[in-house]
Amino acid sequence: MTSPTKMSDEALTYTIKDLMEVIEAQVVAWDGHGRDVTRGALKAAFDRVADATNWKNPIRKVICEEQLELTAYAVEFFTGSKLMVKQDLGFGRVLVEAVGYYAAVGA
Repeated sequence: MTSPTKMSDEALTYTIKDLMEVIEAQVVAWDGHGRDVTRGALKAAFDRVADATNWKNPIRKVICEEQLELTAYAVEFFTGSKLMVKQDLGFGRVLVEAVGYYAAVGA
């Protein structure tokens, strides 16, 4: 077996990629309807609302109401803050806000 220090960059990258796939496939919750929720699904939901410059900043986004449950769980999972509906915009859209990671942890 090759020691980690003698592995090529390509082999090491492949190993990290495999690890990330395993992590993203981990079931971390259930959606209340008996379905598994993976870390990857939470990350995708969180990435849709997180501040593009710094994920730890406050959140203020318009999302589809049908995404609310998963997005709320994702925000709490990654930041520790609660996602709040600030306004129902109609047509299945809602304005949501959360204080973000920095405020949630007191940083």
